[in-house]
Amino acid sequence: AGVWQVKAGKSWVRFRQTLAGYVYTKTMRLTKGKAQLIIVHRLQNTGSLPIETQVFDHNFFVTDSQTIAPGIVLKFPFALQAEQARGLDLAAIRGDSIAILRPFGTRESVYAVLHGYGATAADYDIRLEDHLTGAAVRIRADRPLSKLVYWGSVKTLCPEPYIHVSVPPGETFSWTLYYDFYTVKCY
Repeated sequence: AGVWQVKAGKSWVRFRQTLAGYVYTKTMRLTKGKAQLIIVHRLQNTGSLPIETQVFDHNFFVTDSQTIAPGIVLKFPFALQAEQARGLDLAAIRGDSIAILRPFGTRESVYAVLHGYGATAADYDIRLEDHLTGAAVRIRADRPLSKLVYWGSVKTLCPEPYIHVSVPPGETFSWTLYYDFYTVKCY
């Protein structure tokens, strides 16, 4: 498990894990005057070998304990293409969006590997809008996507964006995620 250190302030918390070969720091910060959470990741390679991997965020959002049903939409800044798609009777890709077609049953789920994004961080811009409750979140990063998956079950619809991490010995790699919370019209 390594050595963990946790520090917190009024609007932030920092987690630091030290293991042989790396130091990982994650700082979560609320932005004053905005409905925004910023998560800054920093991976320092203290070993003698390069670190090459992909990292992703689950983004398990649950809105007001609601189940997944029509009115919940995932939006992207590019036209989507999917492979390995499962649960096509539950959700449909419509251009740059994924729309829920019917309520999910207890043991039902959807999954697909998504394509269509480019090589810049501009495509790491995902919106999850719940037009049943009015809650919405925009997820952005300062690094480009290296892979994109979505998964959903009865309680959550999860965009899972990946980024490529490459850290030579003695170097540090960082990436920042931005979560902006807003409201949408209910229907």
